[in-house]
Amino acid sequence: MLWWGGAFVVFTWWLIRLNHLSIPWIIGIGIAWRLIAVFSLPELSDDYFRFLWDGHLLANGVSPFEALPTSYTANPRLMASLGLTPELFEGLNSPEYFTIYPPVCQAVFWVAVTLFPESIAGGVYVMKGLVFLAEIGTLLIGAKLLEKADLPSKRISLYALNPLVIVELTGNLHLEAFMLFFLLASLFFLANDRWSFSILPFTLAVCSKLLPLMLLPLLVRYLGFWKSARFGVGVLSLTILLFRPILDLETLQHLASSVALYFQQFEFNASVYYLLKPLVRTFIGYKAGVVFLGRALGILAFLGILAIGWIKPRKDLAALIRGMFWTFALYLSLATTVHPWYVSSLVLLGMWTSHRFPIFWSLLLPMTYLTYLNAPEYQEVFSLVAVSYLLVYGMLALEVFSKITEINKMNFLYINSSKKHMKSIT
Repeated sequence: MLWWGGAFVVFTWWLIRLNHLSIPWIIGIGIAWRLIAVFSLPELSDDYFRFLWDGHLLANGVSPFEALPTSYTANPRLMASLGLTPELFEGLNSPEYFTIYPPVCQAVFWVAVTLFPESIAGGVYVMKGLVFLAEIGTLLIGAKLLEKADLPSKRISLYALNPLVIVELTGNLHLEAFMLFFLLASLFFLANDRWSFSILPFTLAVCSKLLPLMLLPLLVRYLGFWKSARFGVGVLSLTILLFRPILDLETLQHLASSVALYFQQFEFNASVYYLLKPLVRTFIGYKAGVVFLGRALGILAFLGILAIGWIKPRKDLAALIRGMFWTFALYLSLATTVHPWYVSSLVLLGMWTSHRFPIFWSLLLPMTYLTYLNAPEYQEVFSLVAVSYLLVYGMLALEVFSKITEINKMNFLYINSSKKHMKSIT
């Protein structure tokens, strides 16, 4: 925690010195910190064992969606022929669940294992190298999009130099990096009125992590009904095409079951969900209550996203990105699981807004790792979860209230100036 606090002191110092730094310097410093993080094994995540497990299966022509990892342990000879070592299996944190990683991620796993079939470290460095390249793309495109939206390009520092983003994406090898890169690439084409070219990168964002699908309703008002319909059909068709080599009906059911389990049974660092769970559990029981609440919050999030799509985006890039920002914010507020790296999307998209609560949140999120102090017995410190969300939501409320006050002042000044203008006329 002391190290993390020190990192944020340095981050704050860089932000204070922002006027003395040019865009190339800001991006260069961000790239340098990420490069340092490439050549080490992740310290705060063991997900890479599953990445390499899936990669070995793909490299041997076996779909990673086909069977549970536990099903291979009964046949050691088959495991050896597939490159599935006992070390890999012991490192898995969820061997009783089917994989949930979409095709772009699976391609990254395949490349890593193909280049280093017998080295865990080598495979990890390859995957980190690809995350590093995606992050470079995000920084470069992000600066251009800020400029395109008539916003200061130096805002890229909020993402480029943020310790949480650097540590969690490149350092701990989390695959949001690909989703965010492809999402910005899609926005870049949209900003240049080449919406048909944006379909492919948007599809790749979906095939990195399924979450961008929830952004599709925002495009209806931005593109218009017919263009957005063609956009959606294009994304759906390409997604099916990319999933096709590794999925059939049975394995699609396996994937769906894992996704359903994730949203209905996994819980970590939630806010609204933790607040409502005791109440719902009292009335309909623990197991049924958890499933019901997970589904109810999912429906509420969907309706909220539709409302954001109707209210926010216009034929304006900044408004569209702000709509995406609030969509991710709504999703995270109602989610049953909020890992630290999930907030990287808010840190990135928040650059197109006046809100800085995601930066404050990224300072607090490392406290969630206290859950793992007594591993393998995991116990969340709910008092810390409650305090952190009170602080984050408090800052959000303060920012919203300040903005409303500012708008009201502007309206008051406008009314007064109008009255003076009327008096001068009369």
